[in-house]
Amino acid sequence: MGSGKSTVAQMFQAKGALIVDADALAREALKPGESAYQLVVSEFGDAVLLANGEIDRAALAREVFADAAKRDVLERIVHPVVAARRAEMLANAPANAIIIEDIPLLVEKNLHPDYDFVMVVTAPETLRLARLMTERQIPEAEALKRMSTQVGDEARAAIADAIIDNSGTKAELAERVEDVWLQLQHLSAKS
Repeated sequence: MGSGKSTVAQMFQAKGALIVDADALAREALKPGESAYQLVVSEFGDAVLLANGEIDRAALAREVFADAAKRDVLERIVHPVVAARRAEMLANAPANAIIIEDIPLLVEKNLHPDYDFVMVVTAPETLRLARLMTERQIPEAEALKRMSTQVGDEARAAIADAIIDNSGTKAELAERVEDVWLQLQHLSAKS
């Protein structure tokens, strides 16, 4: 969280990769009229609704990051919808596409064995915290609580085929993305 996964995904998309963003699919699943929306409202109540009827993602996040059992309930509601939408995207992908999935809980949910190549985007914890506080406007205590629910850098590094360090400049990040893109193109040509 706060490492820059979305920024890196955008860079790969600009190079031609098809991006499957689990967070974006989850946001879509929580829109009014979608299947998960009513289940979330039934489970968590009107306290997670904005005046316009949309889910207040910040309020929902505060609730589920404060209580692991509630987080599990939310995941049981949203993850099947995300999985179905992901499957649809993959089924409709061009045969030769390089597909990159942006999955925040890849290690936590032990999903990495299902993938041909795993890249991890890293940045020092202090930088990730600063990004969450400034870019996403998440209060420090809440950001730290959210970060504490995720596995540490060592666990992520242990499953990575490539590590993309996002602690420097945009130019340095672009160079690292280019290096990994060349690896992905090589792997894609072989398969």
